[in-house]
Order: sequence, then structure tokens, then C-alpha cells
Amino acid sequence: MNASTVDGAVEAYNGATQLGADVAVQSATPCGTITLEPGSKTISFRSDGSQAEIASTGAFTFQANRDYLVVLMAGPARAVVLEEQAFPSPSGADNAVRIVNATATDGDVYVTVPAATPVVANKITVATGASTTSSVYRHFASTLIQARMFDVGATTFTSPRANYTLVATGGNRTTTLFLTPVFVTSPAPPAQPASVSGFQVNRCT
Repeated sequence: MNASTVDGAVEAYNGATQLGADVAVQSATPCGTITLEPGSKTISFRSDGSQAEIASTGAFTFQANRDYLVVLMAGPARAVVLEEQAFPSPSGADNAVRIVNATATDGDVYVTVPAATPVVANKITVATGASTTSSVYRHFASTLIQARMFDVGATTFTSPRANYTLVATGGNRTTTLFLTPVFVTSPAPPAQPASVSGFQVNRCT
């Protein structure tokens, strides 16, 4: 996953072995295209073409028969490994959403009806470089599609640090939402403003 603000595509490597090429900002490698043998690995992200290293995960022990997200983040550039969780089963028309904080500092996230005033009691605090914990995939009614992030403890809600409106979450209604610094050099995804501060990757089926 490329959740950085690098202007241009990146490549992912395990040592000298290329895992993914031309991973653009706000995008990921296709589902099921990367497999690794179990054991300790260091995954690095490099600039497409120049091969200059941007960031690496450090040694991480990958387990057999597990799914992982390896994410390049900004502010400062770093790479993190997030283990995927058991496949959620959202009820009715709910969406199951994993929220990842790809900004430089911790934040309080609110998921609301578009333009609704956040309610402090409903905040979800997500640490920098991490995702929602405990219930990793949170279930939200299909009308709750606007995710906004503010500084931890904020009680006024006029200037979110990140602001993203969910689009279609796929047949299984399950997605991972990356809240990021504002992108100003990359095309906005559908239904988003020109300066984007997030993107979503729907769960592979």
C-alpha cells in the first residue's frame, strides 16, 4: 500500500527481490499477487526508477497462512506491517471499516452522516502508524460514510486534519480506510475533493 505523499510511484522489495512495482500514491498491489515464505523479512519501499530507499519495515516475522498489509506512510516516511484480521460479517447493509492513521500524529476519528456535527462520545482514537484496535473492523450503518480526523481531545470540529467520504465498499461491504496528509499533487479519487486526505482499499474477496 502506498499511503505516502511521495509524488510518483514506488516499488516494494524483500531484500533484492521485487514484490510490487509502480505502486502509485493512494493505491495498492492487486489482491493475491504477493506471497512470502514465513519468517523474518524486511520490506523496503524504493522510488520507482532511481531505486533510492524511502523507508523499510525493519525485521518482521511473517507467520504462515496469514494476511498482512505492508504500508508506506508519510510524515516522516516510514513503513509498517499490519496483520489482517478474521473476515468480518457486517449485518444488514452495514459497512465494516478498518481505519488506519497514516498521518504523523495520533488522532480522534469520527464517522458520521455527511456534514453532521461529530459527537465526542463517538470518537475513535487511532495512534499514528496504526489502525483501529480491539474490534479492528468497526461496523457502521450504510449512512455513516464521512470520516474526519481531528487532534486528540479536540472539541471543536471546523478544521479536520483528514476528511474522506467512503464510496462503494464492494460485495462484502468491507474496506480499509487510510487517513493521510492532504494530497495536492495526485488526482483525487471519485467523489472526493481536489485536495484529498484519505483513500480506501476494499477487502479482497
